[in-house]
Amino acid sequence: MLAYIWLEKETAEKALESGLAPEGEGIRGLALPRTGKAGKYIAALLHPKDTYAAAEDADNICLRLEIDPAAAFVIDAGRIGEKTAATLTPASSYVLGSFRRPLLIIAEPVPAQNVRKYEGLRDAPLLYENSEKLYIDRQFALADEADPTFRETALRAYYEKQAGIGRAVKNSGETLPVKELLTGGKKEKKTSAGGLFRLFSGTGRASKQDPAPQPGTVTIVETAEEYTRPDGTLLGVSIEKERR
Repeated sequence: MLAYIWLEKETAEKALESGLAPEGEGIRGLALPRTGKAGKYIAALLHPKDTYAAAEDADNICLRLEIDPAAAFVIDAGRIGEKTAATLTPASSYVLGSFRRPLLIIAEPVPAQNVRKYEGLRDAPLLYENSEKLYIDRQFALADEADPTFRETALRAYYEKQAGIGRAVKNSGETLPVKELLTGGKKEKKTSAGGLFRLFSGTGRASKQDPAPQPGTVTIVETAEEYTRPDGTLLGVSIEKERR
């Protein structure tokens, strides 16, 4: 199993010569399964671009480690306080993308022959951009699968945020009613005549053009909101459905 660690230049050079030994005990409440105690460990990364704080210094060097998965665990460094320790998972059981900020806890020394300088694009190919992006993409995929309205909800929330900070202007909505006619147990969708029309007048009351629902039918009203940038160009359109 490959792992990555960012170290100061002098420390990295020593690691290349002599290997790495467990040192840290900085995670509150963390007890390693083998000992049941908050033992020493090496804190490494699953991906070299999971930079966190250690890699922000341009003088630091990234090392690639070859480790035994049986001696390693993964925790979510994005959790708060002792909740971090509760996420302790054997490295062999960890599913990529499960934690937002996965941190690899190595409970055994890493010999020098298993330590080398990470060579970037010339090194072993990487299958994803970084762990945090993989986590977010996975959460989007899971939410999208569980709720068909998720994408539209997320899109509208983004547009609303842009409008809230002055980066977009929200324009008045237009509606397109769609009737579901129940015929013989099957649903047949028909778009009502008239196309897009205003649902609300200036006083906030329903437009007279809005046809009254007929018995035995369900009307779905789609409200489209348009968001433009301050320069007038289109940012995007979101559509919200309502059953009536």
